[in-house]
Amino acid sequence: MGEGSRSEETNSKTKSRENNDCDRKKEKLDLEMTCAKLEEEDLERKLKKEQKAKLKEEKKLKAAQKAEAAKLQAQKATEGSKKSEKKLRKREADDENPEDFIDPVTPAGEKKQLSHQMAKQYSPSAVEKSWYSWWERSGFFMADSSCSRPPFTIVLPPPNVTGALHIGHGLTAAIQDTIIRWRRMSGDNTLWVPGMDHAGIATQVSDFL
Repeated sequence: MGEGSRSEETNSKTKSRENNDCDRKKEKLDLEMTCAKLEEEDLERKLKKEQKAKLKEEKKLKAAQKAEAAKLQAQKATEGSKKSEKKLRKREADDENPEDFIDPVTPAGEKKQLSHQMAKQYSPSAVEKSWYSWWERSGFFMADSSCSRPPFTIVLPPPNVTGALHIGHGLTAAIQDTIIRWRRMSGDNTLWVPGMDHAGIATQVSDFL
């Protein structure tokens, strides 16, 4: 009886250990399955998040492309409108009758008579005609000897170092002309007749045309 009792006790302990091992294996398997499920859910969420971000970037890109296309279309429309307007102005200018803008005949020395209409394009020969003779007759190039204010005089234009006609003559002539005109408008007794510079070269503005 003693040996049988010990044998049953041993078998009982063995079965208990086996049951415990089986339970632990089951718990471990359940834990592994739970971890795998969690990893799968995390991966799925990550994929969904990446897909959502990708769709968002695609929408932004499409919106930017659409805005750029609209901008280019607006620029083309503006350029087309400007070209059409330019062509229309040119056509209107071509359709003008030159006789409508001819100034009446002005006697020599008299103030120029102007036409009733002004041409849309500048014509130097038509605009400048008759003015110079009127300026001469009006004495615009003559000094007033009875003026009580002291005279303002420029003897020579700024010097140059080459002794040859160059753009500097035109620039300095413009400076002289501006100073003289300002002094004359201010009421000073001024007179500047373009002549020669220190190198003996004519400084008239007409020499540069």
